[in-house]
Amino acid sequence: HYSVSMHKMPRPSEDVLLGTHAKELEKFRRGEEAKQRRLDMEEERRRKIEAQHEQKKAYSNKKTSRLAQEQQRLREVDEARVALVKRQAALERQAVQSKVQRLQIQDMEFQSRVQQDMRQRQDGFKESEVWNA
Repeated sequence: HYSVSMHKMPRPSEDVLLGTHAKELEKFRRGEEAKQRRLDMEEERRRKIEAQHEQKKAYSNKKTSRLAQEQQRLREVDEARVALVKRQAALERQAVQSKVQRLQIQDMEFQSRVQQDMRQRQDGFKESEVWNA
């Protein structure tokens, strides 16, 4: 039978070993660079998505803020209108009360004149009865 030492492969030279090792290192380095580029691209994509999200959020907040300001302004306008209507109603009530009082005074003056007129007529009837008698 054969001995193992007889079938030994020739031992590669140091240069061949170093070349193989350098090739494997280069392959590994390229793999790591590719991995890093993928990570960088994912990070950039994530940053873009975050920036878009922040932009949308800012726009939404701005819009919400504008809507809130507009609603507040409309509430203030409504409150001012209500106050104006109340003041106008109060003024109209005062005007109506004044008119009612004037009419009551005129009515009392009229009734007073009517009574005075009737007394004068009655006195006139009494006098004419005296004259006629």
